[in-house]
Amino acid sequence: MKRITCILALLFAFSGMAAEPLRIDFTRVRPLVEKGKLGSFSGELTEGWRPDYPDWNGSIASGREVDDNTEHFLQLEVTRLGSMGPQFYREIPRLTPGQAYRLTVHWRNRLGGGAELVFRQVGAPYGTLRRFDLPPDGSWRKEEFRFEADRELPGAQGLFLLLKGVGKFDLVSAELAEIPPEELAADREAALRRPAAGAVNFLPHSSLPLGPQAGWSFRREKTPQWRLSAENGPSGERYVILTDTVLLTVPFQVWEPDKKHTFSFSYRGKGIVREAWANFKELPESREWKRAAFSFVPHPAARSYAFRLEADGELSLDAFRVAPGDDAEFRPAAPCEISFALPDSELAASRIQFDTEPSRLAYHISGNVPDSELAVTIADLYGREKCFILPAAKDGVIDYGVFPDRPLGQFRVEAVLRRDGKEISPHFEFVVTRIPRPVCWNRDAPESPFGIHAIANEPVLKALKAAGVNHVRLHDAGADYIAWAYLEPEKGRWRFRDAELQLYRSNRLLLTATLFLTPEWAATGGDRPEVRRLSGYSLHRVRTVVPADLKDFTNYVSTVAARYRNVIREYIVWNEPWSNLRQKVEAGGRVADFEFDARAAAYFRMQKAAYDAIRQVDPALRVVGYNANAAPHGIRWARELDRLGAYRCCDIADYHYYSDSYCGGDDGAASSVRSIRAAAPGAARKPLYMTEGQGANKSTANEGLGDFTGLYRNAIPWRSRDDNWMLAELQTRFLVSMIASGVKKVFLYSAHTYEGLQKRPDFLALLGADGWPHPQLAAHSALARRLEGKSCRSRQEVRPGLYCYVFTGGGRSVAVLVPEKSLPEYPFAVPRLPGAAASDLFGNPLADEVRRRNVLYYLEADTDAAPLLQAIRRNLGAPRQR
Repeated sequence: MKRITCILALLFAFSGMAAEPLRIDFTRVRPLVEKGKLGSFSGELTEGWRPDYPDWNGSIASGREVDDNTEHFLQLEVTRLGSMGPQFYREIPRLTPGQAYRLTVHWRNRLGGGAELVFRQVGAPYGTLRRFDLPPDGSWRKEEFRFEADRELPGAQGLFLLLKGVGKFDLVSAELAEIPPEELAADREAALRRPAAGAVNFLPHSSLPLGPQAGWSFRREKTPQWRLSAENGPSGERYVILTDTVLLTVPFQVWEPDKKHTFSFSYRGKGIVREAWANFKELPESREWKRAAFSFVPHPAARSYAFRLEADGELSLDAFRVAPGDDAEFRPAAPCEISFALPDSELAASRIQFDTEPSRLAYHISGNVPDSELAVTIADLYGREKCFILPAAKDGVIDYGVFPDRPLGQFRVEAVLRRDGKEISPHFEFVVTRIPRPVCWNRDAPESPFGIHAIANEPVLKALKAAGVNHVRLHDAGADYIAWAYLEPEKGRWRFRDAELQLYRSNRLLLTATLFLTPEWAATGGDRPEVRRLSGYSLHRVRTVVPADLKDFTNYVSTVAARYRNVIREYIVWNEPWSNLRQKVEAGGRVADFEFDARAAAYFRMQKAAYDAIRQVDPALRVVGYNANAAPHGIRWARELDRLGAYRCCDIADYHYYSDSYCGGDDGAASSVRSIRAAAPGAARKPLYMTEGQGANKSTANEGLGDFTGLYRNAIPWRSRDDNWMLAELQTRFLVSMIASGVKKVFLYSAHTYEGLQKRPDFLALLGADGWPHPQLAAHSALARRLEGKSCRSRQEVRPGLYCYVFTGGGRSVAVLVPEKSLPEYPFAVPRLPGAAASDLFGNPLADEVRRRNVLYYLEADTDAAPLLQAIRRNLGAPRQR
């Protein structure tokens, strides 16, 4: 048999010259046993590689060399997953900033979750250059990834392998090679959709007669205030009028970047125009229509461009255009344009329709309509499309309900106007989210487990409530409504934000508020000019200092609790105090940090002071303490607080946990709950909240899992690579595991981190990058509707790799079936039980006899847990052999 050598070729620059390849044979293994404080590794591992997890991660893994007559490879097997999966690394020569590379990987992933190869710093602060997903599907795969080392990272660099599920991972080869910059540039260009040469307007919408369209969005900080005019503007159509609101244009591309272009529009009123988040130009107040022009040079490497229009008071906007050179005269992109809007309803402003409403979308055509037809395409989350033709009318309605077998989820409505077989408009689209009315619509749900972080923005809050969210944590989102530094910037001078807090409550969202951020005067014990001059991160560090006089903190807590006793019923003391609580402000505004044990003691004193103060205001108010996390330092933190007696001065214990792995079975989320409870028996006797975290995204600095553009196709000028099912399922599995593990409330972080389609979001949940509903939101709706009012009665592996969580309540049981991602296809039959039904990730019905592979689904019946479990075991067929 031919022996296949497993090689990792690393080409790197040294003194300006390419060095010889560094070759690693993965089959040149050495025996290794490493037992750490939490986890372990045993077996064989490639020379030069080492396990980098046993001291901080409870995972158990092993390795061995395998030659199966097909491939010769290193096989790593994970038998237990800790709060994170195991990771392995070896140091590599430094990647050269600005150099383009091609990574070729040949692997087979039979884990219950994903895997990643990561180029990053070996030591703190663990900066990441690039990471690449190696998804599970059980078959051999070989792929190429092209990238640029876009920044300098000091210190040693390593290649890390992260495994994010239980099962086996096989690696044949990986090769990293330098490539010419032109090769990477060609890849980037191929992913773009540039307008045709000679286009007269690079913006598809020159007017907004029905309001902002797909791709246009509002800033997140507050409820957008806008209306449509009663009369026509310079474009010949109705126009948008903003009031103290920021509108972001649709992202666009140009035909020839690196040359001068002009963004122009007509305005009336006063405001500012910005190129993305950078250069700006004031719009002097004008009571008559005035043409504004903004010159810019598009960077050739940018995948899109956008502008921000900021209203100072009232600002009317119309007749938009982007064109080459200095041309600022108004010209639309085509003879006709199509605009969409949902009919008036309680959630139209959130782009949501309940399934009891007609599936209708209104449209308006600008330009000359006679003798033309409207070519319509409806697409859903399942990749299906249905096309039809309508006689064109100036104003009309499109019925997008063309998939009666799967009526829920999201639907993209596309349309183009044709005359004599020729397209006379760009392709326009609109995405509608269609979900059932939630169980707790228009009422409070204090026992609900579903929470999130969100700003007081009316369309966003309505969308979240419609998806089954019932709690909001005020922290980063809403810090200026509740944090001490914002409420009492000067001692005794309060600035309350009652209207914003009432907006949550008017949408029947319950609040859990974080008491944190020390004002500068309380941090220093008085006015210090050098501290007043601080800004940015330096100021933030001052605001995380323990107050000089604890009585000032107690007064803040008492004042807030008394004022909002009927608005806020739960309070968290501080945020991530294990890293974000500092000792004092020294000379020049420098901040001294606590040693770990002293920090825990200081936090305990603050938690106790807050607890006592809140109890005096109202004994029924609840205090959340500990604020730990599932990493080793967080476990140590919980243990130390327990020793100090923190359980005596709180009603609830909380912690933070982020994941990007497919949860199911003995996963990281379940392990995180066990770790906290084992470390702190006192806390384990309290209800447990997960007050910050999520399962489907990371920061863009760590290569977030997607652009969060959802179903958009025409509204973005690049080819989306988002896997909407993956993002939705990751979040859903995370929630199921948390709730089944006994977490009483899960606060996803966050629904406030969007900044427009042009920018990839950090840690976004349920919403898209433009702030409108994402497919995640539809999946959350399906989960919340089934689990609301139920408790977990059983967690079992009903067949190898298939986990079943049964929730029961109100005379009905729901089984959430969570398969490992590498599980082979298998048949199932819906049990013959009263009220039995099966549904998929988005809540759409499944047929009586269905072949399922590896995506979460639901089985329900009007029974207790035991009969449903028995029927599931009985009705599962044998898996198909690979």
